[in-house]
Amino acid sequence: STPGALSTIVAPMTVGGRVVGVLSVESDRHHAFDEQDAQLLTILGNHAAAAIEAIRTVHESQANAIALEQRANNLVLINRISTALSSSLDAYEILNMTVQHLVGLLEMDYGNVLTLEQDGRHVRVIAEHPVRPLAGTRLPLPPLPSARPVLELGIPYPIEAGMEHPLPMALLELDPGVSFRSLLLVSLLARRELIGILLLASFDQPRSFSEEEMELCQTV
Repeated sequence: STPGALSTIVAPMTVGGRVVGVLSVESDRHHAFDEQDAQLLTILGNHAAAAIEAIRTVHESQANAIALEQRANNLVLINRISTALSSSLDAYEILNMTVQHLVGLLEMDYGNVLTLEQDGRHVRVIAEHPVRPLAGTRLPLPPLPSARPVLELGIPYPIEAGMEHPLPMALLELDPGVSFRSLLLVSLLARRELIGILLLASFDQPRSFSEEEMELCQTV
C-alpha cells in the first residue's frame, strides 16, 4: 500500500479461471470498504481482465498475420528462384535476381555474391544489388577466424557491428562511399566445400537478423 493508506481492498482479475492480475483500491479512512465494495471491485476486475485479454488476443493475431505474410513472401521468393533455375536464365542472371529479391524482402541496403578464387586467398564480386562499383572486382579475402568455420558448416553468420569486421573493411577500400552497419554472411557450398559468400548489408541502421530470415537465406 502507499504511504497514508489506512484501508485497502484487493480483487483478482480473472479470465476463464486464470488470474491475470489484481485490482486494488486504497483509502485514507479506516474501514472504508465493505462487502458490497468487494463485490463491485471483483466485477470491475473481471471486466478489466477481459479487456486486457482481448487486447492481447488482437496483438497475437496481428503477430500471427505478420508471420504468415512473411512466410508467404518467402515462398514466393523461393518459387521465383526455382522458376528461374528451370528456365534459360544464366547463372549470373539468377544470382543477380536472387540478391535483388533478398535485399528487398529483408529490407537491406545492399547485397552481393563473392566467389572464392582457386588460390583461396581472393574473392570476386560476381553479382550485386543495387549496382555499385564493386561488380566484377577481385579483392583479397581477409582472415575470418570466427566467421569462416561457421560458414563452412553452412550456418549464416550475422555481424551487427559491421564497421569493425575485416570483410566490409576490405570492401570499403574499393567503395568508400558506404558504411556497413550490419551484415549477414551466408555460405555458398558445393559438395560441402565453401565456394562463395552471399553478403547482405545495412548501411545506415544497425539491425539484428531473426532465425527465420537466416533460414530463408540459407534455403535460397
